[in-house]
Amino acid sequence: MKIAVNWLRKSLVFGFGLVFLALIIAAVLPPSFEVERSVMIEAPVMTVYDSVANFDRWEKWGPWFFIEPDATFRYEGEMGYVGSKHFWDGNLLGKGSVTMLDVNPGESLRMLVRFEKPWSSTMLGEFFFESLGKEKCKVTWVNEGDLSYPIMRILGVFAKKKFEHQFEQGLQNLKKLHEPSST
Repeated sequence: MKIAVNWLRKSLVFGFGLVFLALIIAAVLPPSFEVERSVMIEAPVMTVYDSVANFDRWEKWGPWFFIEPDATFRYEGEMGYVGSKHFWDGNLLGKGSVTMLDVNPGESLRMLVRFEKPWSSTMLGEFFFESLGKEKCKVTWVNEGDLSYPIMRILGVFAKKKFEHQFEQGLQNLKKLHEPSST
């Protein structure tokens, strides 16, 4: 019995030590995150812009459609305009929505991204388009959000890496969509 009590005491001390260490680590991690990726595309800026501004066209380039093609995707509102929405629900992707907040044709888009599952959070998503001539443009994709203490700050480190990879994949898919010879 004495061995079991000593083992239990050491386990509790070790467990509390791990929790305390996690809280300290979370306290020094940043309270927000930002992911930014860009790509050059050999296509007119408005052609590329239309593929991003219209949520119903994301199926052709958005990385999530390739991650879980059997997820449910639906759209509301007039695509490409403020107030249009894109909803998803899947086993791997979780559940959430994107709402168009601001539209500047050929220049920028701003949207609110809401996650409901597996956890509740929001972030701001933006796309910037820069014309580099008649048949070339630069697309920059940025997302930023707050990370609540302590769990989301710890998970944020891993989520940021995941978003970076997905953004790179999405932008490459967008490039392939508009530059069929780049495949």
